[in-house]
Amino acid sequence: MTQEEKELLLIQLIMVNGSISSLIEAGLTFVDIHKLIQQYKRAKYIVSDNGKLQITEEGKVKFNELCRYLNKRGLYKYLSLNLKYRIKPMDLEEIYVPLCIRKE
Repeated sequence: MTQEEKELLLIQLIMVNGSISSLIEAGLTFVDIHKLIQQYKRAKYIVSDNGKLQITEEGKVKFNELCRYLNKRGLYKYLSLNLKYRIKPMDLEEIYVPLCIRKE
């Protein structure tokens, strides 16, 4: 997962008030997540309001830039793939297809 994908995932999670477990599964540590949040606060992409993180107008612009850069359109702007559930392709040798099926 590239840095831009991680940043997009963070913004998506903040927009829906989601859990950081998908960021941790993507390989980020708590320290990395904290640094990214602080970086976004300094850049005024997000603000903390009553203990909740919220996206600012600059954050929405950054979100659209990241979506354009990563070629995300439509519904895929708001959904990220969870790599944990991705199935790796199988070789043809791993697939068994019986030659004939007998009916008795």
